[in-house]
Amino acid sequence: SGSTSCQACPDGQYSSSSGSSSCQYCPAGSTSSPGASFCAGVNECHSNPCRNGGTCIDGTNRYDCNCAPEYEGVHCETSLIQDLYGFVGRLGECAGNVLTTFTHDLET
Repeated sequence: SGSTSCQACPDGQYSSSSGSSSCQYCPAGSTSSPGASFCAGVNECHSNPCRNGGTCIDGTNRYDCNCAPEYEGVHCETSLIQDLYGFVGRLGECAGNVLTTFTHDLET
């Protein structure tokens, strides 16, 4: 009596000293594996959320995407060039053949 059984701390918790019977939660933005004695930062970029050649910048509980010049959006999912073609195409429908020819020139 008076003794406590030692168990490994679960995911997301750690024990700061060997043989300790208490586990502490990892701070926000970090995690641990079972039985760990420390917490490590979570890499929010691990899943490669940025598309179309965008670069992921890892933060604490967040990430940002630096998009290639021809893309925008939270995940670099919107093509500015594709939007330009659509915009020029819509103008071409209203203004006649001059802009339709210009649209064709952009694609080549």
